[in-house]
Amino acid sequence: MAALFQAKLALTLLLVACMGTAVAAGPGNLGNLTGQTFGISNTYMTPGSTFNDIYTFGLGSASFIDGITATINLDLPSMPGTEFELSNMSIRFVDPSGTTLGQDNQTTPANTTLSLLLTSTLPAATNYQFIVSGKVSGTFGGSYGGVLQAIPVTLPVPEADSYALMALGTGLAVLLARRRKA
Repeated sequence: MAALFQAKLALTLLLVACMGTAVAAGPGNLGNLTGQTFGISNTYMTPGSTFNDIYTFGLGSASFIDGITATINLDLPSMPGTEFELSNMSIRFVDPSGTTLGQDNQTTPANTTLSLLLTSTLPAATNYQFIVSGKVSGTFGGSYGGVLQAIPVTLPVPEADSYALMALGTGLAVLLARRRKA
C-alpha cells in the first residue's frame, strides 16, 4: 500500500512539474500536419469548469488522420475524492466545411483513453480541426495529453516482378507489330 501511495505521489509531482513547461502543443493552429506528429495537452486548475480545446491544422497533401488523447486521473489515498480528473471527455475531427468526420466519447469514468483513426483519404486543405472537450472533475484540477498525426497517402510502388511483366508485355506487343508490318 505504501508503494502505491509513493507511485501516485510521484506521478502527482510529475504532473505539477509539467504544468509550467511546454511539453506539448496547446490549443491553436498547428500549421501543416502532413507527415508530422504533434503532442497535444492542456492542464486545468478550476474544478467544475468545462473546456473545449480546438487544434486547427492544414494538410499539404492527401492524408489519413490518427488522433489519440488520454486523461490523467490521479487519486491520493490519504485524501477524499480524485485529485486530478477529467470527465465527460470527447474528441472529434472536423473538416474545413464544419462536418464532423469522426468522434469518440467517454462512456464511463473508467474509460480514460479516447482515439480516432480516419482511414478515408482527406484532401489537402487548411482549417481542419481536432477538438478535445470535457469537464474538470478533480478537486485540484485535471489534465489530458495525446498525439495528433497525419499520415500522407502514398501510391503503391510496383514490385520488381510487375516491372518484368510490363516489359515482357511491351516486348511482345513490339514483336507482334513488327511481324504484321513485315
